[in-house]
Amino acid sequence: MCGIFGFVTKHDASFDIMQLHTLVDTLFRLSESRGKDSAGLVLVDDEQINVYKRPERARQMIRSAQYKEFVDAFQHKNATRSQSVIAM
Repeated sequence: MCGIFGFVTKHDASFDIMQLHTLVDTLFRLSESRGKDSAGLVLVDDEQINVYKRPERARQMIRSAQYKEFVDAFQHKNATRSQSVIAM
């Protein structure tokens, strides 16, 4: 089984990096009971699809420096654009 969730923001949404981390981390923890073998995050903007996945529990993945760098880089690149988040 897997736990999949997603959310979409508008172009004019004021969504700072801490809010993004908090929301995604909370949703990951809530869905972890459904997907225990691996975790991943897909961030979509107007130009590309960005994928980060790991063969570990979501709880472990969201604590890693690589995960935080992935989310931060996406947020900084897309500070004024519409963005979508899908996690698996």
